[in-house]
Amino acid sequence: MNAYVFYSKMQNRTTCHLGIRYVNTVNYISYFDFNGFVPFCIHSFINTILEKRSLNIKEKEEIESFLSKYMLKYTDNQYAVKEKQNLIVIIVESLNSWLINFKLDSIEVTPHLNQLCQENNSILALHIQPQVKSGRSSDAHFMYNTGLLPINNGAVAVRFGEAEYPSLAKALKGYKSLSMVCDDAKYWNQETAFKSYGFTQLYDSRSMMNTSGNINDHILLEKAANQIKHVDFPFYAQLVTISMHYPYNTLEIPSTNISKSKLYTKDIRNFLEKAHFCDNAIGKFIQELKDALLCYLEEHPEATYTDLTKEFGHPSEIRDQLSFHTADELHLRNMTLYWTVVGLCSVAV
Repeated sequence: MNAYVFYSKMQNRTTCHLGIRYVNTVNYISYFDFNGFVPFCIHSFINTILEKRSLNIKEKEEIESFLSKYMLKYTDNQYAVKEKQNLIVIIVESLNSWLINFKLDSIEVTPHLNQLCQENNSILALHIQPQVKSGRSSDAHFMYNTGLLPINNGAVAVRFGEAEYPSLAKALKGYKSLSMVCDDAKYWNQETAFKSYGFTQLYDSRSMMNTSGNINDHILLEKAANQIKHVDFPFYAQLVTISMHYPYNTLEIPSTNISKSKLYTKDIRNFLEKAHFCDNAIGKFIQELKDALLCYLEEHPEATYTDLTKEFGHPSEIRDQLSFHTADELHLRNMTLYWTVVGLCSVAV
């Protein structure tokens, strides 16, 4: 939200001090919006030249000393995943932690996320210090996937998108890895950067809906729910939403009673509407995952335990609890089985 506030103030200015307009900026995208293509190219070129230098011996020694003192030693970068569970990471655009359990006129803005947070197997981290730089959302994608911090100036995905990085996708050996985004993958150089992060498949607005524009979160997660049904197990899927992105002065989605409230400004109510819209899409997606097993059982009533584990995988903690082998007994036990770990994280702009 901070970047959007800055963006709104700058957009409302008819004149702007040169030092602010051409030197200080929140990120490359806003700089391009404010000043145009030519100043943007000059600004990027100068920043690149100023930073393009090699480390001296003293700097290298300091880095090596720090790494040897504080970094853990690993023999490889593989992560031991019990029984090859699937992993789905949903990166939610502009999800501020104060939205969790927030109500407007008794309306829960994020009821599905609130429910997920209350699950016994949920791990919450609601007090996080933002560490993105000029790359904003793309910097967050970089940090989530590599565990590294971004560069101070420019977007690491744009300037160093082809570099080799350690990453979660690479550490999950034997996993199929895919990412699905709501915009054109050329934006923020995602097409190149995501390959460097280890993803073997990337779906964007062009490949999913044949458009260079953005698709909303409902379309993305509906496509994702269908797509992962055809992915070999185990898999790692990263889903990146966009509906909560600024601007907030207009609303491109259906309004709800949130817009009828007299509290807060129109921009804030629009942001809450977008959060509610995204939350609804996530809730439907999670339910789709839960329903997948029941649908399979209805279509394959004679399915054995072996059939189920072949189709959905079999975490050892679930396997150990099961003392039956037929689908009918699954219905009698009235159990809900989870073969997928879902994680949600946020990028804020």
